[in-house]
Amino acid sequence: KSVRAFCTHPIFAPGSLEKIMSAGIDEMTVSDTIPLPMKMNLPRLKTVSCVPEVARVLRSLTTNNQ
Repeated sequence: KSVRAFCTHPIFAPGSLEKIMSAGIDEMTVSDTIPLPMKMNLPRLKTVSCVPEVARVLRSLTTNNQ
């Protein structure tokens, strides 16, 4: 078995990400809704882009309101 964590808006207090990763989590996935500092580029930290979905919704809203 593996332990995976997911976070929508990755705001981490100083040192908290390292504590989370050292607690036995195999992988942590975060969204790109808030930019991560480059120093948080850890091998088991994955970033998922929300840009395509946000663009789709905004396009849909713009198209439907015209």
